[in-house]
Amino acid sequence: MSEEKENLSEEELLNRSKIRDDYSDPNRPIRLIVSGSRSIEQYSEFRQKLLQILEQLGPDQVEIVCGKNARGVDDMCYHFVRWDIPHAHVLFEADWDRFDKKAGPYRNESMAVYASRASRFGELFVLWDGDSRGTKSMVNVARRYKLDSRVVISEPWTREHFYALY
Repeated sequence: MSEEKENLSEEELLNRSKIRDDYSDPNRPIRLIVSGSRSIEQYSEFRQKLLQILEQLGPDQVEIVCGKNARGVDDMCYHFVRWDIPHAHVLFEADWDRFDKKAGPYRNESMAVYASRASRFGELFVLWDGDSRGTKSMVNVARRYKLDSRVVISEPWTREHFYALY
């Protein structure tokens, strides 16, 4: 394993992330990370919960932060911010070619760093299938950066899934 794949500082994480911020709005004081499992594809449930959160936070105050993946919550978030209800957003892509298995965790940490630097606060909204280690990792990273987290566990789930978060 190369040295480059070891621990990175917050600045290095942000600088090395493939951030696509063509639609970002740095004047929005709240940064909401939207994340979740690739296996979840119920767009109507996702949309309803995201709209509720945006309404609570004030849609004009929020910049949405999400990963860029071909399926699951990342894909639904991308669809939401680009075509359904266009919204200020920034996309973080995992650089699998460069960082191999660390790409997902690096991307998650980069999103948390970015959200934690919001002028008011950063928050995490997660739809979790109860099994995804990447989503669980995102929750743990958000906790480390003291982001408020709203975790929705999609059915079917067990008590063990819920306790695995805590």
